Amino acid sequence: MKRLAQLLRRIVAGAAIAGVGLLFFELAGDVRLPSERWSFLERDTSLASLHLQPSTGSAERAGPWTIEDHDSATGSRALVNREGNAGEKPAVLLAKSIRTRDLTASTRCKSTAQCGLVFRYRNDDNYDVVRFDAPTQRVTLAAIAGGREMTIAHAPVAADDTWQDLRVDAGAGMIRIGWNHRLVIEVSEGAPANSGYAGLWVPATATAYFDELSIEALPDSPRALEVLPLLGRSSG
Repeated sequence: MKRLAQLLRRIVAGAAIAGVGLLFFELAGDVRLPSERWSFLERDTSLASLHLQPSTGSAERAGPWTIEDHDSATGSRALVNREGNAGEKPAVLLAKSIRTRDLTASTRCKSTAQCGLVFRYRNDDNYDVVRFDAPTQRVTLAAIAGGREMTIAHAPVAADDTWQDLRVDAGAGMIRIGWNHRLVIEVSEGAPANSGYAGLWVPATATAYFDELSIEALPDSPRALEVLPLLGRSSG
Protein backbone atom coordinates (compact mmCIF):
# COMPACT_ATOMS: atom_id res chain seq x y z
CA MET A 1 0.00 0.00 0.00
CA LYS A 2 2.87 2.37 0.78
CA ARG A 3 4.43 1.86 -2.66
CA LEU A 4 1.04 2.36 -4.31
CA ALA A 5 0.55 5.62 -2.42
CA GLN A 6 3.98 6.84 -3.53
CA LEU A 7 3.18 5.96 -7.14
CA LEU A 8 -0.13 7.81 -6.95
CA ARG A 9 1.61 10.90 -5.53
CA ARG A 10 4.09 10.87 -8.43
CA ILE A 11 1.27 10.60 -10.95
CA VAL A 12 -0.61 13.46 -9.30
CA ALA A 13 2.56 15.58 -9.15
CA GLY A 14 3.27 14.96 -12.83
CA ALA A 15 -0.27 15.87 -13.79
CA ALA A 16 -0.09 19.01 -11.68
CA ILE A 17 3.15 20.15 -13.32
CA ALA A 18 1.68 19.52 -16.77
CA GLY A 19 -1.47 21.39 -15.77
CA VAL A 20 0.50 24.38 -14.49
CA GLY A 21 2.56 24.45 -17.68
CA LEU A 22 -0.55 24.24 -19.89
CA LEU A 23 -2.29 27.01 -17.96
CA PHE A 24 0.87 29.15 -18.09
CA PHE A 25 1.26 28.90 -21.84
CA GLU A 26 -2.45 29.52 -22.39
CA LEU A 27 -2.19 32.73 -20.38
CA ALA A 28 1.15 33.71 -21.98
CA GLY A 29 -0.26 33.18 -25.45
CA ASP A 30 -2.04 36.55 -25.19
CA VAL A 31 1.11 38.40 -24.12
CA ARG A 32 3.31 40.00 -26.77
CA LEU A 33 6.91 39.27 -25.81
CA PRO A 34 9.78 41.50 -26.96
CA SER A 35 12.07 40.55 -29.84
CA GLU A 36 14.65 42.48 -31.84
CA ARG A 37 16.98 41.89 -34.76
CA TRP A 38 20.06 43.86 -35.78
CA SER A 39 21.77 43.68 -39.19
CA PHE A 40 24.39 46.43 -38.53
CA LEU A 41 23.89 48.08 -41.91
CA GLU A 42 23.44 51.53 -40.38
CA ARG A 43 25.76 54.45 -41.04
CA ASP A 44 26.27 57.51 -38.85
CA THR A 45 24.40 55.99 -35.93
CA SER A 46 25.32 55.15 -32.35
CA LEU A 47 25.02 51.84 -30.57
CA ALA A 48 22.79 53.56 -28.01
CA SER A 49 20.28 54.41 -30.73
CA LEU A 50 20.19 50.68 -31.56
CA HIS A 51 19.47 49.88 -27.88
CA LEU A 52 22.87 48.21 -27.53
CA GLN A 53 25.16 49.03 -24.62
CA PRO A 54 28.59 47.78 -23.51
CA SER A 55 28.57 46.31 -20.03
CA THR A 56 29.90 48.69 -17.40
CA GLY A 57 32.89 46.54 -16.56
CA SER A 58 34.00 46.01 -20.17
CA ALA A 59 33.40 49.43 -21.74
CA GLU A 60 36.35 50.51 -23.92
CA ARG A 61 39.04 48.82 -21.80
CA ALA A 62 38.07 45.43 -23.21
CA GLY A 63 37.92 46.82 -26.75
CA PRO A 64 35.73 49.41 -28.51
CA TRP A 65 32.58 48.46 -30.49
CA THR A 66 32.05 50.07 -33.90
CA ILE A 67 30.06 49.44 -37.08
CA GLU A 68 32.42 49.32 -40.05
CA ASP A 69 32.65 48.33 -43.71
CA HIS A 70 33.41 44.64 -44.18
CA ASP A 71 33.44 43.06 -47.65
CA SER A 72 32.22 39.59 -46.69
CA ALA A 73 29.45 40.73 -44.33
CA THR A 74 25.82 41.07 -45.34
CA GLY A 75 25.48 44.46 -46.99
CA SER A 76 29.24 44.90 -46.58
CA ARG A 77 28.76 46.19 -43.02
CA ALA A 78 29.56 44.51 -39.70
CA LEU A 79 29.76 45.23 -36.00
CA VAL A 80 33.37 44.99 -34.83
CA ASN A 81 34.96 44.68 -31.42
CA ARG A 82 38.62 45.64 -31.52
CA GLU A 83 41.31 44.22 -29.27
CA GLY A 84 41.37 45.71 -25.78
CA ASN A 85 43.70 45.64 -22.81
CA ALA A 86 45.22 42.38 -21.62
CA GLY A 87 43.88 41.25 -18.27
CA GLU A 88 40.47 42.87 -18.72
CA LYS A 89 37.22 40.95 -18.54
CA PRO A 90 35.61 40.03 -21.90
CA ALA A 91 33.92 42.71 -23.96
CA VAL A 92 30.15 42.33 -23.64
CA LEU A 93 27.55 44.26 -25.66
CA LEU A 94 24.02 44.00 -24.29
CA ALA A 95 20.54 44.50 -25.71
CA LYS A 96 19.08 46.46 -22.79
CA SER A 97 15.59 46.52 -24.34
CA ILE A 98 15.00 42.82 -23.52
CA ARG A 99 15.35 41.18 -20.13
CA THR A 100 14.25 37.55 -19.94
CA ARG A 101 15.05 34.12 -18.56
CA ASP A 102 13.92 31.96 -21.47
CA LEU A 103 14.88 33.04 -24.97
CA THR A 104 16.10 32.31 -28.46
CA ALA A 105 19.19 34.25 -29.57
CA SER A 106 21.46 33.93 -32.60
CA THR A 107 24.37 35.66 -34.30
CA ARG A 108 26.90 35.28 -37.11
CA CYS A 109 30.44 35.99 -36.02
CA LYS A 110 34.01 35.66 -37.21
CA SER A 111 37.28 35.71 -35.26
CA THR A 112 40.70 34.10 -35.30
CA ALA A 113 40.25 33.72 -31.52
CA GLN A 114 36.75 33.54 -29.97
CA CYS A 115 33.31 35.09 -30.39
CA GLY A 116 29.98 34.31 -28.79
CA LEU A 117 26.63 35.11 -27.20
CA VAL A 118 25.82 35.94 -23.59
CA PHE A 119 22.39 35.38 -22.04
CA ARG A 120 20.83 35.69 -18.60
CA TYR A 121 23.41 38.40 -17.96
CA ARG A 122 23.03 40.10 -14.56
CA ASN A 123 26.49 41.63 -14.24
CA ASP A 124 30.07 40.98 -15.38
CA ASP A 125 30.44 38.22 -12.80
CA ASN A 126 27.15 36.38 -13.39
CA TYR A 127 25.90 35.24 -16.79
CA ASP A 128 25.83 32.34 -19.26
CA VAL A 129 27.85 32.29 -22.48
CA VAL A 130 28.11 30.17 -25.60
CA ARG A 131 31.21 30.76 -27.70
CA PHE A 132 33.05 29.51 -30.73
CA ASP A 133 36.79 28.95 -30.24
CA ALA A 134 38.68 29.00 -33.53
CA PRO A 135 42.10 27.72 -32.30
CA THR A 136 40.61 24.67 -30.54
CA GLN A 137 37.74 24.15 -33.02
CA ARG A 138 35.19 23.90 -30.23
CA VAL A 139 31.82 25.31 -29.21
CA THR A 140 31.49 25.77 -25.44
CA LEU A 141 28.55 26.49 -23.16
CA ALA A 142 29.65 27.93 -19.83
CA ALA A 143 28.24 29.64 -16.74
CA ILE A 144 30.02 32.49 -15.00
CA ALA A 145 29.01 32.67 -11.34
CA GLY A 146 30.72 34.97 -8.86
CA GLY A 147 33.35 35.73 -11.49
CA ARG A 148 34.34 32.08 -11.90
CA GLU A 149 33.68 30.14 -15.07
CA MET A 150 32.29 26.61 -15.09
CA THR A 151 32.06 24.69 -18.36
CA ILE A 152 28.63 23.14 -18.74
CA ALA A 153 29.29 21.34 -22.04
CA HIS A 154 31.41 21.57 -25.15
CA ALA A 155 31.38 20.07 -28.62
CA PRO A 156 34.14 19.66 -31.22
CA VAL A 157 33.45 21.27 -34.60
CA ALA A 158 35.23 21.46 -37.93
CA ALA A 159 35.16 25.12 -38.89
CA ASP A 160 36.86 27.24 -41.53
CA ASP A 161 37.84 30.90 -41.21
CA THR A 162 34.52 32.26 -42.49
CA TRP A 163 31.39 33.29 -40.61
CA GLN A 164 30.11 31.00 -37.86
CA ASP A 165 26.41 30.79 -36.94
CA LEU A 166 25.68 30.44 -33.22
CA ARG A 167 22.24 29.96 -31.68
CA VAL A 168 20.97 29.38 -28.15
CA ASP A 169 17.49 28.16 -27.24
CA ALA A 170 16.90 28.26 -23.49
CA GLY A 171 13.54 27.29 -22.05
CA ALA A 172 11.40 24.55 -20.50
CA GLY A 173 14.39 23.41 -18.45
CA MET A 174 16.64 22.81 -21.48
CA ILE A 175 19.47 24.66 -23.19
CA ARG A 176 20.14 23.81 -26.83
CA ILE A 177 23.11 25.21 -28.75
CA GLY A 178 23.23 25.32 -32.51
CA TRP A 179 26.34 25.82 -34.62
CA ASN A 180 26.05 26.43 -38.37
CA HIS A 181 22.42 25.23 -38.29
CA ARG A 182 23.28 21.98 -36.50
CA LEU A 183 22.44 21.04 -32.90
CA VAL A 184 25.75 20.45 -31.12
CA ILE A 185 24.88 20.78 -27.40
CA GLU A 186 21.74 19.86 -25.49
CA VAL A 187 21.66 19.94 -21.69
CA SER A 188 19.00 19.81 -19.01
CA GLU A 189 18.87 22.56 -16.36
CA GLY A 190 18.55 21.10 -12.90
CA ALA A 191 18.25 24.35 -10.94
CA PRO A 192 16.08 27.43 -11.46
CA ALA A 193 17.69 30.05 -13.69
CA ASN A 194 17.77 33.85 -13.41
CA SER A 195 16.45 36.44 -15.82
CA GLY A 196 18.93 38.76 -17.46
CA TYR A 197 20.03 40.47 -20.67
CA ALA A 198 21.43 38.91 -23.84
CA GLY A 199 24.09 40.13 -26.22
CA LEU A 200 27.52 39.57 -27.72
CA TRP A 201 30.80 38.40 -26.19
CA VAL A 202 34.48 38.74 -27.17
CA PRO A 203 37.69 38.12 -25.16
CA ALA A 204 39.45 41.37 -24.28
CA THR A 205 42.55 40.41 -26.28
CA ALA A 206 40.70 39.45 -29.48
CA THR A 207 39.09 41.14 -32.46
CA ALA A 208 35.74 39.77 -33.62
CA TYR A 209 33.17 40.65 -36.29
CA PHE A 210 29.41 40.22 -36.03
CA ASP A 211 27.15 40.16 -39.07
CA GLU A 212 23.81 40.08 -37.23
CA LEU A 213 22.13 39.56 -33.87
CA SER A 214 18.63 38.33 -33.07
CA ILE A 215 17.00 38.03 -29.63
CA GLU A 216 13.50 36.79 -28.89
CA ALA A 217 12.07 36.51 -25.38
CA LEU A 218 10.07 33.36 -24.61
CA PRO A 219 7.52 32.75 -21.86
CA ASP A 220 9.32 31.77 -18.66
CA SER A 221 8.18 28.16 -18.46
CA PRO A 222 7.62 26.58 -15.02
CA ARG A 223 10.34 24.16 -13.86
CA ALA A 224 9.80 20.90 -12.03
CA LEU A 225 12.14 21.94 -9.22
CA GLU A 226 10.15 25.15 -8.80
CA VAL A 227 6.73 23.45 -8.73
CA LEU A 228 7.45 20.26 -6.76
CA PRO A 229 8.20 22.00 -3.43
CA LEU A 230 4.79 23.66 -3.63
CA LEU A 231 3.15 20.32 -4.34
CA GLY A 232 4.99 18.74 -1.42
CA ARG A 233 3.73 21.39 0.97
CA SER A 234 0.15 21.12 -0.28
CA SER A 235 0.12 17.32 0.00
CA GLY A 236 1.51 17.33 3.54
